Amino acid sequence: MPNSTTRSLRSKIFWRLYKVPFWKKALVCTLVIVVILTTVFGILTWRDMSKVLIFNKEMTALSEASEKDDDTEFQEILNRTKSKDSVYAAMEQGVKAYTRETTEEINDLTWMLGPEGIMTAVDSLTLANDDENLSNGHAILAEANKVIAEKRAARDKFFSESGALSYVDESILGDDERKLYLEYTFYSEENEALEEIYDDVLDAIEQAAAIYDDALNYLSENRAHWSIEGESISFDDESYYNEFTDRTAKVGELLEEYAEKHKDALDESEEITD
Repeated sequence: MPNSTTRSLRSKIFWRLYKVPFWKKALVCTLVIVVILTTVFGILTWRDMSKVLIFNKEMTALSEASEKDDDTEFQEILNRTKSKDSVYAAMEQGVKAYTRETTEEINDLTWMLGPEGIMTAVDSLTLANDDENLSNGHAILAEANKVIAEKRAARDKFFSESGALSYVDESILGDDERKLYLEYTFYSEENEALEEIYDDVLDAIEQAAAIYDDALNYLSENRAHWSIEGESISFDDESYYNEFTDRTAKVGELLEEYAEKHKDALDESEEITD
């Protein structure tokens, strides 16, 4: 219970406050409110900046890990969530889901153009176990064309705004969060070159499949002039060998043509990686 001295002190304080002119009281109250609001705004601003910093830092880590030959760290980052804020956590998970699918897409296309992809249609192992019509080789190429058609039909999920946003609940994003999220997807004016490269890779695979199909037709038409010896195709006349290799060599020429077309973009990518 307050003593008489305390009560007396309070009385004096309230009396002095009461005696202060109204405008001075209002000024003091206003200053106090401004200080409180400034402090609260500073705290909220710091929290907002902290959310963005954590998100951007994780996106940078993801980008750097994707450029390494060993993808262990890349996979670890894809499977974790650093952001604590619910909105930014959803954004982070969305970008990582998008990145995971685009990475798988790139790996699929790379595989199709590699030694275990469409070129197996004309390799010695396939030819050695094929029928007279080389049906197995043609089936490999037909399946490749089917896959490319499916990828072409679904390309918008990588290169359209709606597709990129399908990996996150768009309703929880403000304008700033939405813009920041899209910056870490392929949907960006700065990434138009990537979209063109993607389309050209699909075209290249289709054209390469057509070249190999033509080579298979040539082998079918000249079935009596070649055989499989060990792991190689052997021809009974050099002219048949030259014709076959000239046809299959067109794939290499095709890929060089596309590489030259996108030389600047590829060089820039290598500089970033280095």
